[in-house]
Amino acid sequence: MIGRPSRPQRSRAESFLLTLGLSIVVLALGCGTPGEGRIDTSWIEYPAAKRVEQVDTYYGVEVADPYRWLEDEASDATRAWIAEQDAITQRFFDQLPEHQETIAYLRDHWLDGVVMVPVRKGNNTFFFAAVGGKPHNVLYVKKGADAEPEVVFDLNENDPDGLRSTQPAITVSPSGRYVGYPIYYAGADAAEIRFYDTEAARELDEFIPASYGSVTAWLPDESGFFYTYLDLATWKGEPAERQPGIYRHRIGTPVEDDALVYARPWDGRYRATAVMADDDKHLLIHDLNVMGARGGWGVRPIEGGANTELTWLIDPAVEYRFAFIGSAGTEVFLSTDYQSPNWRIVAVDINRPGLANLREVIPELEQPISMYGGTNAGNLVLHEGRLYVTYIQDNIHVIRIHDLRGELLSEVDLPFPGRVSTIETRDEDPTIYIGLQSFLVPQSTYACDTETGTLTPVDVPQTPAEFADYVIERVFYSSSDGTRVPMTIIRHREAPRDGTAKVLLYGYGGWGIPLLPAFHNRIHAWLHKGGIYAAANLRGGGEYGDGWHKAGQFFNKQNVFDDFFAAAEYLVNEGYTSHSRIAIIGASNGGLLTAATYNQRPDLFGAVISEVAAVDMLRLQETPVGATVTMELGHPEQSKEMFEYLLRYSPLHNVRHEGPDPPILNIVGENDPRCKPGHIYKYVAELQRMGDPGRLALLRLFRGAGHGSDRRDAQLEWYADELSFAWAMTE
Repeated sequence: MIGRPSRPQRSRAESFLLTLGLSIVVLALGCGTPGEGRIDTSWIEYPAAKRVEQVDTYYGVEVADPYRWLEDEASDATRAWIAEQDAITQRFFDQLPEHQETIAYLRDHWLDGVVMVPVRKGNNTFFFAAVGGKPHNVLYVKKGADAEPEVVFDLNENDPDGLRSTQPAITVSPSGRYVGYPIYYAGADAAEIRFYDTEAARELDEFIPASYGSVTAWLPDESGFFYTYLDLATWKGEPAERQPGIYRHRIGTPVEDDALVYARPWDGRYRATAVMADDDKHLLIHDLNVMGARGGWGVRPIEGGANTELTWLIDPAVEYRFAFIGSAGTEVFLSTDYQSPNWRIVAVDINRPGLANLREVIPELEQPISMYGGTNAGNLVLHEGRLYVTYIQDNIHVIRIHDLRGELLSEVDLPFPGRVSTIETRDEDPTIYIGLQSFLVPQSTYACDTETGTLTPVDVPQTPAEFADYVIERVFYSSSDGTRVPMTIIRHREAPRDGTAKVLLYGYGGWGIPLLPAFHNRIHAWLHKGGIYAAANLRGGGEYGDGWHKAGQFFNKQNVFDDFFAAAEYLVNEGYTSHSRIAIIGASNGGLLTAATYNQRPDLFGAVISEVAAVDMLRLQETPVGATVTMELGHPEQSKEMFEYLLRYSPLHNVRHEGPDPPILNIVGENDPRCKPGHIYKYVAELQRMGDPGRLALLRLFRGAGHGSDRRDAQLEWYADELSFAWAMTE
């Protein structure tokens, strides 16, 4: 989730953060700021940001936007302002005594875990693996169970400008002959897709140009595949170089000759994908309205062009979500929140379309089916006549096995409580691979013999001995309206409950995404230093199904903030820490959370870290990808009521005029396509103008980064920056 330089081309603000001084140090900010006297910051003089006469009118209400010019991130004026910010941030972090020491700790104790659960097709097995601390993971293939791994793609050898990255998200043809892999440039979400022929042991000449699409279905004979192409130039009606939609590509032919199968214009709301039906004769097309979080499913013959008629199994206008699991015979199996906020499994026959003809396979239960913001993220699988369904139970995953009538057959006996990252299968193979991880266990791979139920470790990384000294507590606390909210606390078993420990409190609370146990190098680095890590399961997530999600969505967003406030109060009241020793951290929607928290309740925390955040709630829709963010948060054009609600908590528009306030670090990816960097620049400019003279409000810019980073070197520096700031500012 961050940027992409090979030795990241750091701004002056970047090299300073290289060290993560997880210990002593605090700044002399005056006015009672935590850590007063430990670091001299009297030299800081923020660059003056000019204020212009820019006023927008919403429903008769004038809203000033005096730093609008900073939204032009490439302008000379913006670049000059950033350069001055870089110089301040660099000098500040250079003063942290343990910065380099912590970088060294992360380098020496970095745990990768299983980068990707192996994908098996035919006799070939594909997997990504970390190699010797290099920036990029390497893609390998094993041509047989006993064969030595062969390199398919090593971006470490193909990254001349240090701005590329890849992800462990591949597409493999039915026999395993072809594999496609993504290449991202300079932090973009859009990926170019390259292909490798394992028989010829060479990269193919053809590739899919960068777009927000992906390969979603291969033809049975491997002569080609279907893929989604999104040209963001069509956003706001600009002319497109190529029609967005679903295309069919034939191996060995130019991509320019690809046939359009289904047209779907992209305007920040719609996209379409295709999957193969079980009979290998029909194509299933998902027409998704991401703004309304709904989507229909149609079926049509494989052959034919864009004008081939679709039979709608699920009408696209239906106000519910249907996520594909698989198909068997003429039935398509879907998970849905239709009449089931905790989700259920249904089947629809391609010969009997429509909601009235749905067959309920597995009814809704008290425990929600695990969905990732309304999509099936590899946790729901149809394999050899069985459904493998992952549920959330007490904030951990359980896998239940059902037949296609819905009868419960058994439950997978997982080796430890944690999060199932994916379930990987191979045709006509009774063994499935399960990816499993927890807060203190890196992602591991287990093989499950579905005929005997035996679970065998395939790849389980070793962890340091000190991990055995940490305990994981599951607690509940009451939010301001009495709602019972869960939280996970991780600490050393001997940590005293005397209020002296430093706590790193993480939150997200959005998009229906459950905050489940997941391994993160940030966590063990903080624990090693003697801190306590806490993760609050705020409303807006998916821990308790769609009802929990909607309780933190749109007009209920304040519930998320209130839940976060209550988490901090619980930690203090229960003796874990004191307010000045709590650092809060969040990214993206979580960055919005920490920025809004900073504005509303600065008294609760000693330090604030807001990363790649949505901070201008009135202009989220002003970017092609940012427009999709409004499906969760809303946008001012929806109604006067929505405008007024957004304005009340928008971080940019609610910066406090007085101090003291806790130190705040704002981290931004230079090319973030989701949360516009210029909006964060505006927020920082206002923070620096409006606060107490001693207010510390830093901007940390990662050059060539996006909404996250898949490069190890960039991730290491990013975590170092977070942790050194959090530790130093909570002394």
